[in-house]
Amino acid sequence: MTIGAPTGGNTVSGTVTFTGTASGPLYIGLYSNSLGVYFERIPTPSSSPVGLRISGIPSGNYNIFAVLDQNADGTMDPGDVTNFTGVKGPPPLTVTGNVTNETIALGAASGPNTVAATTFVATSHNAFSFTSDSYSISVGVNDGTKLPVSMTVFSGPNVAVPYDMAVNTNNKPVQPHLQ
Repeated sequence: MTIGAPTGGNTVSGTVTFTGTASGPLYIGLYSNSLGVYFERIPTPSSSPVGLRISGIPSGNYNIFAVLDQNADGTMDPGDVTNFTGVKGPPPLTVTGNVTNETIALGAASGPNTVAATTFVATSHNAFSFTSDSYSISVGVNDGTKLPVSMTVFSGPNVAVPYDMAVNTNNKPVQPHLQ
């Protein structure tokens, strides 16, 4: 990775909102597999809303993200507040010129309005002509304001219980397929 001066002529500006108290830095940025990462770090966001302004952005397709690093350790981990939603990641943003009034609404940084991680269960049954049927169950965790650390399946037909699941190194839920 080469770190250098930004090469694009576009600016993305707007605000990041959150409720509660920030206890660490706020990272705001744009990410593209082909164009790189452009971000700013606000060391001590005192209150919401927080202005964002990222310059030097080339035209292209990005994901726009914000991470409120509540424990100030420089990594995204449980307790931090982000706009990452499930396995899709942060929302997309197309830059073809200057972008203004972009709003990133984070959940609650602390207090009663934080959003817990949610679980999901999906089942499937496939019937094949003149052959056997196939059944499966998929379980997983979607992150909310608070990031999931682990999940346990306590019961279910043909499931060896309890079944513990943890997030992988990319903080995405491991989704076992039990058949």
